[in-house]
This record gives sequence, structure tokens and C-alpha cells, in this order.
Amino acid sequence: MKIPLRVAMVCFLISVGITFGFYFADASALGTNISGLYNMFLLLSAIAVSLYIVKRSQNFSTASSFAEDFKVAVQGGLVFVILLSLFTYVYHDKIDDTFIASKLNERLDANLENVPDEATFKKLQAEDFTWKNKTYLDYIENQEDQAYVGLSAYSYALGHLGIGLFLTMFFSIAITFIWRSIVMLESRKK
Repeated sequence: MKIPLRVAMVCFLISVGITFGFYFADASALGTNISGLYNMFLLLSAIAVSLYIVKRSQNFSTASSFAEDFKVAVQGGLVFVILLSLFTYVYHDKIDDTFIASKLNERLDANLENVPDEATFKKLQAEDFTWKNKTYLDYIENQEDQAYVGLSAYSYALGHLGIGLFLTMFFSIAITFIWRSIVMLESRKK
């Protein structure tokens, strides 16, 4: 197995361990809220450590191009992000759905607070022609459907994947640039 893949797996297992630590400490909501911080650190670590170990195994050779170093850096990040997104889906769908359910309830309560009764719905109906031939129950069902689409284990995992891929590209470019410009500066002068 390639070095970047092994490093990504180790970082992924650390993330899973932290997540389950919060779960078993009965603080899964706190863990989910701060997961972005430690997962971003682990993503950065997967990228940087992968590049470092590969370059060390090559005796810090400067013969490779920026593209080759970027390829090494991005491999670890991509594997970490994909595994983390799959785990996020499984965790919030099968293991602990309380965070998603609480966010869904918050959104539905906010919607009901905005339009609490039929009289308020009638005012909304007069202003917004979308609801012209609809009932208050149709409005409530529509709000529930919209909330579920945006707040589900699937959408949460998809968000992790999208943001993670963007951050992987950004961090890989930045770390490769820093590696080649600063860290390997002494090797190029020799």
C-alpha cells in the first residue's frame, strides 16, 4: 500500500476514535460541532505527513517536479476525505442520529414560529403566490420536506465531501508550495 494511503488511514482512524470518544462520553453533539476543527487538522496532517515521508524515503531529492509532489500530497488528502465522508454518513444515519434530528427539529420549530397558525398563513398566501391554492397543512409538509433535504445524514456527508475536496486541493497546493519553497530551499542551494 502506498505511503499516502497508509497515512490517510491512520488519520482517518484517529478521527473515528475521537468521534467515538465523544459518542461514548455522551457528548456527541459537542463532538459533531467541533469535528470540523479536528478533521481539518487531520486532513492537513495527512497531506503534510504523506509528503514528508515520501520525500524522506527519496532522501529529500529535489529531482521531482511540483506536479509529482502535489500528486503525493493530494493522494493522502483525497483518501482521508472520502473515508471521512462515508463514515459521516454511516455514523449519522445508523449509529447516532440525535444531532441531525435535533437540527431538524430546530429548523421546523423556527418555521412554525414564523408561520404559527392559519391566520399568519393567510397573510403569507396573500403576499406569496406560491401558496395560492395550498392549505396550511400543505405549507407545513413542504417545510418539513425542505428541512429534511438540507438536514439529513446524506446531505451532511455530501457537505463533508464537497468541502473536504476543496480543502484537499487548497492544502495540497499550499503544502507543496511551502515544501518546495521553504523546506527544500537548503537542498537546492547545495
